Amino acid sequence: MAEDSPPGGGFLPPEPSGPEPDLGPGPTAPPVPPQAPAYAPPAQAQPPHAQPPQWAPTPAGPDNSPAIVGFCLSVSSLALLLISAGLSTLLSIGLAIPGMLQSRTGTRRVREGVTTRNQGLASAGWVIGIVALVLSALATIFWVVIAIIVATDDDARREFEREFDRQYDQSSVITGSVVAARVLGAALS
Repeated sequence: MAEDSPPGGGFLPPEPSGPEPDLGPGPTAPPVPPQAPAYAPPAQAQPPHAQPPQWAPTPAGPDNSPAIVGFCLSVSSLALLLISAGLSTLLSIGLAIPGMLQSRTGTRRVREGVTTRNQGLASAGWVIGIVALVLSALATIFWVVIAIIVATDDDARREFEREFDRQYDQSSVITGSVVAARVLGAALS
């Protein structure tokens, strides 16, 4: 038994069954060496690595982080304003103004040639910041008018309290906005 086992121990693979396969005729003639091309090389060869290969990434220039920061601040300002139905106007204004300033700085860096990156983000941040600032200002005016109406008009205050008590179990920002719109509609009519 010791003679049947391989020297390192373990098992040998099983023997294949059947005859050996026919592998065809024996070796053929050696391959013909390649011949020199029949055409002449160009008169002036380009120096090696004159152009970077097509797959090489373009070298990174200076980053335009003010454009990115301005875009993020402006989008955050607008999103916060829309999600809160205008109740976060002061915070939205506080985000929109720095967003616009940073976006302007990013645009100026592109215009001065410091970098060519993120020009689109800088422009989008500027526009979104203006939209967020205008909507925040309008929402601030709207909520101040609602507060003045509720504070000075007894009928509007009672309407507000009645609607608020009725909707108390469904407290949400949208419900508060609907109540405010109803109060404003009742006060204006």
